[in-house]
Amino acid sequence: MGAFNIDCDAVHPKDEAATVLIIRGAVKIYETPAYSDMVQNFMDLYLSWEGPEELLLSQGVAVGSEVEVGGVGDCST
Repeated sequence: MGAFNIDCDAVHPKDEAATVLIIRGAVKIYETPAYSDMVQNFMDLYLSWEGPEELLLSQGVAVGSEVEVGGVGDCST
């Protein structure tokens, strides 16, 4: 893709072409058995907060408190 352009009135031709390629690829796999299997596999995942909550509580993090996360990519600095 081309350089990031925040001017919403202009679309770089390379961005347009790349978007078309991605959409064509997505259309090819949508509603195929492989896509259905992928969706079902993700739906079957157990994504409860129970485990992470127990870990935080075991480390003394109070319920409802905010945890400060910093480091690489931290936008707060």
